[in-house]
Amino acid sequence: DSQLLVAIVVVEFYVADIVCMVSFCILSCERRPLDILATSLRINLTNDYSLPHEAASSFPQHFRVNMYDSKTGNLVYQDFVPEDGGYIKNIPGNYLCFVCNYDEGYLTLENEKNMGTFYITAPQAEEYFEWLYNECRQKLRTRLVSYGYRTQTKDELWTDEVIVLSLNDYFWTGQKSVYVPGIAITDKQYVIPLETSSALKQGRITLTGIKGTEYISSMDCFISNLSSGMNPVKGTCSEAPAIETFRLQIQDSLAQSAFLYFGITERQKAEGHLLYVLVTDTGGGKYLYVYDLNTIQEESEMVYTINTNIDIPEPEHQGGGGFTPHIEEWGIEYFNIPIGQ
Repeated sequence: DSQLLVAIVVVEFYVADIVCMVSFCILSCERRPLDILATSLRINLTNDYSLPHEAASSFPQHFRVNMYDSKTGNLVYQDFVPEDGGYIKNIPGNYLCFVCNYDEGYLTLENEKNMGTFYITAPQAEEYFEWLYNECRQKLRTRLVSYGYRTQTKDELWTDEVIVLSLNDYFWTGQKSVYVPGIAITDKQYVIPLETSSALKQGRITLTGIKGTEYISSMDCFISNLSSGMNPVKGTCSEAPAIETFRLQIQDSLAQSAFLYFGITERQKAEGHLLYVLVTDTGGGKYLYVYDLNTIQEESEMVYTINTNIDIPEPEHQGGGGFTPHIEEWGIEYFNIPIGQ
């Protein structure tokens, strides 16, 4: 019967299609690697964004999670979570779980494959600020040499190896020694709680007793002999010194600002620090004031209130505001400021 023959042919085609589909699925499964891990491991973050002197201006949106082998210190794997935490892939083992801001901003991460070599630093400040600092330093050095103070000044005045940093963002870290068990897909979630806080320290400079603030256009600061970076896992600071630059905010007879820094080593504490304050008046003239911050015993003492004798006269030529590159035209004052004054 012709109708029966057509029905048999249709059924055979239908069966053939099913066989092809099954074969395709089998081939696909055989060719795909079995790399799907359980996702029951969760990082819960409690974030402390507080800073001692000024509130943070930005906050992380994502964090990277580095899992370091507790014996070798090598990075085993890495994952990423939102600000309040999230699920990460699970590889059983003993780890130092380290969390840091994934929105790196102005900070630079280096050698994070091992917790012993992990290092964060910041890009150098713009060439203008490097040049400006070197001009200030050269002016001070020339003046001190003329007074015969060569052997009584800071070593940094006599070396060309300076790094000027401008830390404009924040970086939060947290770490904890953890054991991660084998977790099946059907197991309940395994939670690692972590607390994060600022890896950078915050100091503050306050200048009081300023006269002629109505003639001041800007006040740029440089603090010398601070650490140029740190290992955020071990908490150790680099011995390589750096210069920190920031700008003071002026109000009435007072100027102040908080600044971020990586820290200070014991050697840097003993060597002391210089504070350069470069005042630019509304006519483009410049006045340099240098304060010897001496040695400090604790990093919490990186907070200074200095009663100055800064007195800026009315500019002879109003309305310029441009930069005058001739350093010989600057006024300069040099002061010794003991701790606590």
